[in-house]
Amino acid sequence: MAMRAVVILLSIFLAILFLSASALAQAADGKIKLITKEIHIGEKGEVAPRVRQEGRSQPGMGYVEPADLLDAEELGKYDWIMSGTPVLSPDKKRMGYVAMRDGSTVAVVDGVEQKAYYDIGTPPLFSPDSKRVAYAAERENKSVIVVDGIEGKEYDQIMQNPIFSPDSKRVAYLAERDGRQFAVMDEVEQKGYKRVTGLMFSPDGQRLAYVARRSDGKHVVVVDGDEGKGYERLMRPKFSPDSKRMAYTVRHLGKWTIAVDGAEGKEQYDRIFFMVFSPNNERLAYIAVRDDKYFVGLAGEVYRIKRGGKMVAVATDKIQGKGQYDQVYGPVFSPDSKRLTLAAIRDGRSFVVVDGIEQTEYDQVGFPQFSPDSRWIVYSAKRGDGWFFVVNGIEGAQYENPFNVVSLMFSSASGNLDDFHTIRIPGKVTFDPEDPAKFHVPIVRGQDIFRLEVEIVEE
Repeated sequence: MAMRAVVILLSIFLAILFLSASALAQAADGKIKLITKEIHIGEKGEVAPRVRQEGRSQPGMGYVEPADLLDAEELGKYDWIMSGTPVLSPDKKRMGYVAMRDGSTVAVVDGVEQKAYYDIGTPPLFSPDSKRVAYAAERENKSVIVVDGIEGKEYDQIMQNPIFSPDSKRVAYLAERDGRQFAVMDEVEQKGYKRVTGLMFSPDGQRLAYVARRSDGKHVVVVDGDEGKGYERLMRPKFSPDSKRMAYTVRHLGKWTIAVDGAEGKEQYDRIFFMVFSPNNERLAYIAVRDDKYFVGLAGEVYRIKRGGKMVAVATDKIQGKGQYDQVYGPVFSPDSKRLTLAAIRDGRSFVVVDGIEQTEYDQVGFPQFSPDSRWIVYSAKRGDGWFFVVNGIEGAQYENPFNVVSLMFSSASGNLDDFHTIRIPGKVTFDPEDPAKFHVPIVRGQDIFRLEVEIVEE
């Protein structure tokens, strides 16, 4: 009887497995279709310069020359105006630049000259809410930070220019005095170290973190003024979206390991160079290199085990998919945090990996994206001379090179600086905020540019 029960249970399990596999196969065989519509928006010569100029008006999105945003009268006031300026505030209502006249340098904010200095090395920085502005300035032998027109303390050197907290309420920077480096937040100096790098605010703006090197040569992560464990090396930490968790990479005897909430993982690599938390803060994905091959790791829970006679905290981390890729870009969590996707290259072929499962191979693929409801995975793919979009494995119509391409520069997994190369792939699509089954992207046909609108329809 017991054997019969086992056989029945096994039969039921296999039936369920078969039905699940059949359902997946049906979904992949065309249970959705893509309905596309093209809307002509202009020609290359008309649209491209306008798009580039719009990009220039946002700090960090393009290189600008003074003549691009200043009129002849403004330009004529000064002997020199810094390249890369003016910059606009995030709301695009304010403007700032750095100029020189008669041997002195001034910041000009909203058309008003600020105090003159010996030098101002970087453009004014606007706060996220656009209401505040800060910059580093030099006298002949001292440096100061100027925030909202008010000078801070004098230092021998400013090691990192000011940063605003995401809520715009706080300002922090790195400075040096008498051979000691330290963080300064709201003009309050923190503990001095031999070296300090990687200053950053948490997403909620309430926490400050950085990496410091102590006099004994050990590196520590300092969060809210508290030192963590000392390591041979540490790389820049990363906060979770809710600002409660932190991850960073640590080096022991030449090998790198992921650390989450101070707990080290078990996997060791030659390099780790990317980390991203899931939206629900519970999972962490990273890209790493071992033996000249790329891997994607996934860390989540932190638990305690006995090691070397004492209890230690360990972060779960495991390799996603088959690993051992030639290159990887991504990875991306779904908005509901339940799924993970990335793009990989192996032996000259490109493909997307979804929850550890490799998808169809193409000549190239773009960045995979999840729809806002996490149901659809969309990415561009190239076969021959044409690009098309793939949605949950279903291919759409082919088009010429998309308009919003992105350049990715890769090095060899070993980090050899002489082995860099660049690939160009389509940029991300834009989903309809009202309907997660719709997205759009610019495309090119000859000299014409279209807005390609795609609707995902379930059959």
